[in-house]
Amino acid sequence: MAVADTTTKQLGSPGAQRRASEHAARDAARARPSEGIWALHGVLIVTLVVYAISLIVRGQDGAAPTWLDGWGVAAFELICSVLVLARAYVSRRDRKYTLWLGLGCFAWALGDFAQTHETLGGAIPPTISLANCLWALFFPLAYVGVMVLMQRDVRKLTAANYLDGVVAALVTAAALVAFAFKGIASAAGGGNEAVAVNLVYPVGDLLLFGLTVLGIKLLPPGRRTRWYLLAAAGLVNAAGDISALFGGIIATDVGWFLDAMAWPTSLLLITCAVWLAPDPGVPVQEYKSSGFTVPTVASVLALVILFLGSLDHVSQV
Repeated sequence: MAVADTTTKQLGSPGAQRRASEHAARDAARARPSEGIWALHGVLIVTLVVYAISLIVRGQDGAAPTWLDGWGVAAFELICSVLVLARAYVSRRDRKYTLWLGLGCFAWALGDFAQTHETLGGAIPPTISLANCLWALFFPLAYVGVMVLMQRDVRKLTAANYLDGVVAALVTAAALVAFAFKGIASAAGGGNEAVAVNLVYPVGDLLLFGLTVLGIKLLPPGRRTRWYLLAAAGLVNAAGDISALFGGIIATDVGWFLDAMAWPTSLLLITCAVWLAPDPGVPVQEYKSSGFTVPTVASVLALVILFLGSLDHVSQV
């Protein structure tokens, strides 16, 4: 009798099970994209295509209306951000990762609003401005969002795996500053401070892109749609931010076009990944690695940087 009572407590009453099943079914039904959601994304895609055509028609030397290139682009990104956050409200299953991604997208959209305001009347904003801070905030928020999604759909992770990501980002930045910064600053032109600030974005893009590629690699073919869209978003961002970093690239029509189109395209891709792509529907892999690879590689590289720095002051930073 005690065993039966225990089993009942573990499984719950039939009524509770039925209510839980009905709640899960309602949540799943609400999470599926409706015709209205498909139509809204279609409108957003058409709007972005029209904007791209307008850039091509007027060219880099044409008029750049603030209402379109400034407020308009920021408003488009804000709509995409609200859509990602709306997914967190609609689907309890997707809430954790979409909340982080949505907040990251929202921070970037606010950064574009701030940049538009700071440059009104041809004003030149400071190197470290409110816009820069908001744009940089996108990366840690998006990083957590992608990690949460990976833990849910791809591979179970531990707190140490999150720390590994931070360690990898820091040691990558250290290697970049030690060995490549002077060359990049020389090629980019401008002051070192401006180059350092602008370098944050392509580095963050590439780290996020690498994380999404890992998700693609761990999932079987045919189950990777969401991760392909997220990887495409990171790749588009990287192309635009690299174009913006180097004066020689952004001075070309292609570089200018990539810089203008990168982030609205990226946020739309994230919105499509959140709303339109199906879940992989495969068992989540267990994490079996010892967890020593990333710390070991990072430690060795850090020691190499310190050793070379003791012989020659490669960088004050």
